[in-house]
Amino acid sequence: MSEADQVRYGKDGKPFKSEEIAAKFIADNNMSDDTWGIYPSDGGFGVMTFKEIAKRQRAQREAEKNAQASSEEPMEYWVIKFSAKGHQNDLNKVPVGVNGKILYVSRGIEVVLPQNYLDVIDSACQTDWQDSPDPTQAVVAAGTIKRYPYEKVKKSSQADFDKMLEKGNAITWKAVESAKNKQ
Repeated sequence: MSEADQVRYGKDGKPFKSEEIAAKFIADNNMSDDTWGIYPSDGGFGVMTFKEIAKRQRAQREAEKNAQASSEEPMEYWVIKFSAKGHQNDLNKVPVGVNGKILYVSRGIEVVLPQNYLDVIDSACQTDWQDSPDPTQAVVAAGTIKRYPYEKVKKSSQADFDKMLEKGNAITWKAVESAKNKQ
């Protein structure tokens, strides 16, 4: 199947201006949700087969690896373990995003993350408040608390991160397929 068979754009041959317009195109043309998806393309959105989307994601990851390899400082990778939930309303999986790429990381298991993701996690803090000894002031800031505390276990490698990412993506896609089958 050629790329032309796997990618659809607007009537003018240009990407759709929004995801909503692309979604309407899918609905109007009775395209199967099991086969077609929406993916950012050339400053807009294309309607593509999931096979084409996966191909583009692999190419993008490869380009990012090559760009990182040519950068002056190599990225450090760490095996970390997020602490258990501290409150019943805490999320089971910690969302961590860098440059629009979001990973959902399970708590209580060892995972490999690049240093730039750890930098984002480290910056996610909240102010801790306590009662003020001064009767004219209700509370005072007592310090800061990390929103997602974790333990650094050991250094790791990009290869380990890539393996774990592929494994996690496979689990996610399996869950998506399972949810589709329940409908």
